[in-house]
Amino acid sequence: RLDGVTGVQTCALPILTPATAVQKVARENAIIIDARPASFFAQEHIAGAINVPSDIFDLVYLMELAHIDKSTEIVVYGRTISSHYDEVLVNRLRLRGHRNVTILAGGLSGWKNKGYAVEP
Repeated sequence: RLDGVTGVQTCALPILTPATAVQKVARENAIIIDARPASFFAQEHIAGAINVPSDIFDLVYLMELAHIDKSTEIVVYGRTISSHYDEVLVNRLRLRGHRNVTILAGGLSGWKNKGYAVEP
């Protein structure tokens, strides 16, 4: 469907709260992926997140994600004012066969607002 304000195609993707994401990662039931460009990731990111920027998706996927079970839960964040890196990455992961992919509600800001760990 198209967003009425921006005209950008949007899709209904599953959303996961930061609290639920923390619990799943702690139980090793999920991994967190930062979909933003590497320069943003280098400034600040969720502790333990894997950076998978869309411009080098294929390379990073082969190095970091190709070996994981397709049923592993993947929590993606990485939305900026101008780009929905998270939605793009979720769709690319689904094309690779990953079906248990969600978007982190509130992204990095929502995570930090809850007091969860970030790394520079």
